[in-house]
Amino acid sequence: MGSKPISPDADSSHRFRELVKRRASQINGYAFCIDMHTKDARARGETEQRRYLLDAWREAPLYSERERAALAWTEAVTAERNAGQGIDHAGSKR
Repeated sequence: MGSKPISPDADSSHRFRELVKRRASQINGYAFCIDMHTKDARARGETEQRRYLLDAWREAPLYSERERAALAWTEAVTAERNAGQGIDHAGSKR
């Protein structure tokens, strides 16, 4: 079997993955992880504007429909996980 060709979107997928991790860290209120994933996204070539507007992704026209779906899913999963553990939106125990 031959190797699977790398898609032209592979780089953007890797960049966006860091934004997804950053968004979950924002919801959880983990400063260390927010900082780390912000730096990782920058190192992978993610734009400043997309990094700055991540917490307002619903309003910002910079994200594709696929990216919006991934961010919505990330928020839902993170909120569900936190609710089950008695953690509020800011990452504090209730």
